[in-house]
Amino acid sequence: MARDDNQTLFKVADMIRRVLDLTEPTDEILIGRSNILTKDYNKRLYVVDEIPSQTVMSSGERYDGEAEKMTFITVIRHDVTIDVYGYTAYSDASRLVALLRSQAASDAKIALGLTSFHVSSKTDLKELTGTQYINRVQLACIVHDTETVEIDTLRIDTARMQIRNEKGIFYDSESE
Repeated sequence: MARDDNQTLFKVADMIRRVLDLTEPTDEILIGRSNILTKDYNKRLYVVDEIPSQTVMSSGERYDGEAEKMTFITVIRHDVTIDVYGYTAYSDASRLVALLRSQAASDAKIALGLTSFHVSSKTDLKELTGTQYINRVQLACIVHDTETVEIDTLRIDTARMQIRNEKGIFYDSESE
């Protein structure tokens, strides 16, 4: 997956890395499930993926007249899954859920531009799928990511207003 495909997944992976205090680069966190061998499922592994639909939660804009910049802000809800693999998958998933409520997690959210990040469910997929040879716990998370676009916008020092009707110009502010 290219870095520009979905920045939110990379932010979630970075959030996990920061909360678990893993050094970068780490091979314990993957984006998506591509190129994983069956033998890799026995070691500690966090796989971040997303359910394709996204929901726009809110949007807004602000103008900085000094810098002459218009900023458009959109908060988007992402439904993200974190699959935890390994012999200690259940305890690792429980530890991650607990640590996502810590001060380190709050600081990471702010640094990454995430306005919300919480786990909505934890499922032991080994029990659900009936497999006994792969320990796998899935965390369903709701993540609100803030996307910001800034553009140069010249301020209007003097506005000219005209009011027109069917007979022509009714009012012209420039003629005052």
